[in-house]
Amino acid sequence: MTENIDLFKNFKNVFPGDVLTEEIELKNNFSEFDFIKVYLRAIPHSEEENPLETYIKETETVETSNDFLSQLSLKVYNGDSLIFSASPNEADGLSENTYIGTLKSGEVKTLRAELSVPLELGNDYQNRAGEVDWIFSVEGFNEEKVETVKTADTGFFMNETLSALSSASLPLFGIFLAGFFVFLVFRRFSKRK
Repeated sequence: MTENIDLFKNFKNVFPGDVLTEEIELKNNFSEFDFIKVYLRAIPHSEEENPLETYIKETETVETSNDFLSQLSLKVYNGDSLIFSASPNEADGLSENTYIGTLKSGEVKTLRAELSVPLELGNDYQNRAGEVDWIFSVEGFNEEKVETVKTADTGFFMNETLSALSSASLPLFGIFLAGFFVFLVFRRFSKRK
């Protein structure tokens, strides 16, 4: 199941000097698994393999989008742990699946993203847009309980619970969200003397 959802609604119409925060809530809604493991990775855009969304392509190319994103700074926290700190067009810390956590059914985990727009960002970037794709992958696991009732001929009964894990790797890109976000920066034109 792939679903495109804009994860970063707070990162629109930003101005130079802005520092904005967005929280991304991940919830385990699976009833068929006892728990899941969640991973995150970022996929860079290219004209052939991962083109920009149609409405972004109306005003941007991959090159201009990446140029714009390279001017910004993004930090992503998994709880208190910093898992990404770079410009949004870089996938460095998220180029491979990064473990986010294990969630039992109904549990929630929150990621926090902080976007910083430099005060010096020039008018050349007015009305520009950039796009980044985040892919959340999930592995589902079930725990089976095995009971040992009787040992040998002693008549001694022993209850022992063993956990046997069975896993199902879900080749789901975006079981929660195949997220993308778009940044727009507006700057008031001012005459420079």
